[in-house]
Parts: sequence; structure tokens; C-alpha cells
Amino acid sequence: MSLGIAANHVTCSIIRMTFISLANGITMAGCFFLYASTAVASVVFVYVRLPETKGQSLEDIGVLFAK
Repeated sequence: MSLGIAANHVTCSIIRMTFISLANGITMAGCFFLYASTAVASVVFVYVRLPETKGQSLEDIGVLFAK
């Protein structure tokens, strides 16, 4: 859980530091489109690359992530 919180803080910091200059450079709509497309690409990556662990034992999950 702490890894997720750290990733959230890093991502929020990156957005906070780049938003104004990005919005001035490519318009507000372009800025939101860029952030939304990054979020969609992240969801696709997680869906494709991470295995399903629902209903599996800890030993099976260890084998999945050892590959």
C-alpha cells in the first residue's frame, strides 16, 4: 500500500509541476487529452501485463510473479 501512495504522490507532483506550462503550450484541452491518454494507456498496460490473482493461493501467485 505504501508503494501505491508513493506512486500517487510522485504522479501528483509531476502533474502539478507541468500543468501550467503544458496548458499554455498546447491549450487546456490538449493538456487534459494528454493526461487522459496517459491514464488510458496505463489501464491497458495493467490489464494486459498483470495476471489475475483472484481465487489463487499464495503459492500460485508466487509462481506467477516468479516468471
